[in-house]
Amino acid sequence: SLEKLIILDRPDLLSSLVHTNGRWLLPNSLGELESNDHSQGTLQLCFPRDITSLKKLTVCFSKDLQSLQLHSCTALEELKIRGCGSLTALQGLQFLGSLRHLTVYNCPGLPPFLESFSRQGYTLLPRLKRLDIQDPFILTTSFCRHLTSLQHLKLTWLEEVGLTDEQEQVLVLLESLQVL
Repeated sequence: SLEKLIILDRPDLLSSLVHTNGRWLLPNSLGELESNDHSQGTLQLCFPRDITSLKKLTVCFSKDLQSLQLHSCTALEELKIRGCGSLTALQGLQFLGSLRHLTVYNCPGLPPFLESFSRQGYTLLPRLKRLDIQDPFILTTSFCRHLTSLQHLKLTWLEEVGLTDEQEQVLVLLESLQVL
């Protein structure tokens, strides 16, 4: 009946509890998971049955994490990824049809992945309402054309840079956008 699990600065604790064959076997009742400092290259979340309750996932400050496996996270509504400098893939992104809020900060390898993934013809993030990003390079025509429900876009970056002409044109494509 575990609904919320937050483990920070102790990845060994979570690994010793649920790590089997490279997978983290989590209870179906889990609705929220927050964890950081993953030392392995892949984080794969698994549940005993296909039906999951996981609605909120936060993964942060995991410098060695290269791939986040999300195939079984079909009920996910909020995904936050911060400070994962080696992360270059979100596997199973096409199964996140319920995702409403996506935050990506300090993950320089993700924008190229999202761009190439969006060109593969998947229906991508059809219910996404809020997007918080640090890297404006994610604002491409092929990625943003999927964001038909996007209402709130937050752009945060450290350097004083403006948007390119193409990125500004992409913003016009976001017809449901209410807050920028």
